[in-house]
Amino acid sequence: MVLANQTLSQLSAPILTAVLGNAGSHIFFRQGITDVGRIADLYSQNFTPQQVLALPNFSCIVKLLNDNIPLTPFLVKTMSKEELKKYLKEATELDN
Repeated sequence: MVLANQTLSQLSAPILTAVLGNAGSHIFFRQGITDVGRIADLYSQNFTPQQVLALPNFSCIVKLLNDNIPLTPFLVKTMSKEELKKYLKEATELDN
């Protein structure tokens, strides 16, 4: 299941509790001030709320469940639209 939303306040309290409590893997892009405290337990072993609030564009914190074991949260840099276009163009050219 994938749940994507802009703010946690868009979810009812029971739904939010169920999702955060039962989802094994989480990906968080920069959070707003009202949401950062609600998810702090998921990343606090490696990141402070201030670091989450200051995440750069195209960066996210990932917490994965691997073989039923939670991995330490880590930072991931994703691609901008321009980087993705360039990557796909180069990959397509390699296939020809």
